[in-house]
Parts: sequence; C-alpha cells; structure tokens
Amino acid sequence: MIVDPISTKSPIPDDSQVPSFWQVDYDVLHPYPHWIIVDMKKASLLSYIGLNAHTDPKQGFSKFSISGSVDGTTFTQLGDNRNFNPTTVNEQKFAVSPTAPIRYVKITLLEGASYPCLANFEGYVKL
Repeated sequence: MIVDPISTKSPIPDDSQVPSFWQVDYDVLHPYPHWIIVDMKKASLLSYIGLNAHTDPKQGFSKFSISGSVDGTTFTQLGDNRNFNPTTVNEQKFAVSPTAPIRYVKITLLEGASYPCLANFEGYVKL
C-alpha cells in the first residue's frame, strides 16, 4: 500500500523539534503490508536500526521486515519477520548486516493494529 507522503507525517523531528510520527492512511482501512522508505541522504554501512513505537499501543505493529537500497528502487532483504513490541515507547534495536553501504531503508510492516504508526527511526553506522 502507498502510505501518506513522508513530508506530511515524518518519523524524524523537524527543525522545530516538535515530535511527529508516521502513520498509514487513516481515512481508509488498508490491509497489510504497509511500508515507509527512509532516505538517509548518503550511503552508509549500517550495523543496526532503532525504532520507537507510537505512545498509543493500539496503533502499533508486531512484525516487520527491513530492506536496504542504494538507489531507492531495488531493495535487498536485511531482516525478515522481525518482532516488534508496540507496548513500549523505548527504542528497540535490530541488527542488520548489509554487504555494502545503503542509502535507503525500507521498513515493511507485516502484522499489527489496523492503523499502525512509527514514532522514530534511527540508523546506526559501523565505524
């Protein structure tokens, strides 16, 4: 499913530091899967990602997959059927092992509530 534009609802705070979040289209109930693609602006060799749930666990998801891409078009699987706890707002970290630097990270929600949200995304780079 195509989700709301990232410019409308973003999992990354804007310059004013007002918290924001990404959520699937709230006007129409769409079946899973849902996805969000994060452009990290430059290719990096990630070691893991961090995700935070929305403060309302009724809008959470419980399973997801992670993919990476250099061009934003062709994605390689970095982790499938990962479990996510929608009842905690603490950051949950997930290891990834891309074979090369990636610029785009795709989070595909596989199971969960009818209108899932994602409060925050962090990409951690290998040094």
